[in-house]
Amino acid sequence: MAFVFIYIQNIVETRIEKREMELRRKREGLSKNMEAYFKKDRDKFDKVSFLADMYRLMQEHLNEINK
Repeated sequence: MAFVFIYIQNIVETRIEKREMELRRKREGLSKNMEAYFKKDRDKFDKVSFLADMYRLMQEHLNEINK
């Protein structure tokens, strides 16, 4: 019975977190893609990983252009 309640609690918490993230996205004007860079534990935007991913993307595009 305990496992069932833990599973139900997990489902409810996941839905609440999704709803909170959606409200925060709308309030702060973030796009759906930016959600991956928002750290839940500190409620901060992780700029370092965002910039690292942007740099990697630019490198890939530049490599394709050079080819």
